[in-house]
Amino acid sequence: MYRELKYATNYIWNNQLLALSIRTGKCLVKPCQIYVLWTGICNFSCPMCKVQEWKEKLPYDVVIDLIDQLSEWGVPRFTIAGGEPLLFRDEFLRILAHANRKGLLTHFSTNGTNFDRKFLQEYSRVGGGQVTVSLDGCTKKTHDRMRNYDGAFEIALNAVETYKESKPRNVTLKVQPVLTNENLGEMEGVFEIARESGALFSIQAYDPMDFAVLKKEVPLQEIRKKHPLWVSEENFPLLKESIESILKLRKTHPGIVLNTPEHLRDMILYFERRLSFEGRCLVGYTSLFILPDGHSTMCLYGDIGSIKEQPIRELWHSEKLERIRKQMLECDRPCLNGCAQRHTTGKILSEGFNYLRRRLRG
Repeated sequence: MYRELKYATNYIWNNQLLALSIRTGKCLVKPCQIYVLWTGICNFSCPMCKVQEWKEKLPYDVVIDLIDQLSEWGVPRFTIAGGEPLLFRDEFLRILAHANRKGLLTHFSTNGTNFDRKFLQEYSRVGGGQVTVSLDGCTKKTHDRMRNYDGAFEIALNAVETYKESKPRNVTLKVQPVLTNENLGEMEGVFEIARESGALFSIQAYDPMDFAVLKKEVPLQEIRKKHPLWVSEENFPLLKESIESILKLRKTHPGIVLNTPEHLRDMILYFERRLSFEGRCLVGYTSLFILPDGHSTMCLYGDIGSIKEQPIRELWHSEKLERIRKQMLECDRPCLNGCAQRHTTGKILSEGFNYLRRRLRG
């Protein structure tokens, strides 16, 4: 509970200092979280994933040193993903345990591989944290096709069932589908799987990570030709129906759907190519991303430097990242990625209350 409170407090304080950082042109905040893409190695071949380009894993001692630096600096949240981190379960568990001992709120994403009762109980014992299981459909046909792996649905479903049966006190589970042209009619079904297991639910809109093709002047047909997972025009009515159903479930089952109503409605405009990016991208003041080779990056703006060669705090305050922050403030690319979603203090307090209520009930 202390780590969750620490993260929320840091986020609120970060919100207060952001305007001053932008006005002075000097970063006065520390990151709210660090995303470590620990490995590109994975047993799946998901078409929406770019991490598989790295066929390597960040060395254990480098990750441990990074955690020590983050703890000393006071960064509250440590997210680690892949690839599939649970392919290296024992080493991964040692990393999570060390981060928890150092006071970081840990979070990781998995396709469900090796996510069994033994691992879950041990993760809870060493402090636990937050887990996201990817589940793109409520049927084997859809999820297996989306993840390009025969048996992916059973693996993810077993992970969710394991959580339901184990009821680990120190672990919160989130079920998250990537919304694409292939699974529009199954969001409500995935929500029900999450609800019945006592998990949270969040939708991530498909992002092709392609700056050039997402410019407004690029026709929808061209986007679909290059990125067939993008929602087709004939499926726009089904897209609206799917989003409306989740908005209704958000009202009837409060505290489960993490997406805000605004975020959900923006998904319709996003796929219809009508979403205008009004405001500034502030990710450069909240997060930093570490690749499997140790290099740090910010969205699609290129390399900042390597944590194998420089301390993380030095990279955060580097002139190169400061230049990137200024570029990101002017970014007009329609984006619905979770890292770019900013919440008000009221929203944080509301979500914190819901989280506390779930923990007390559990």
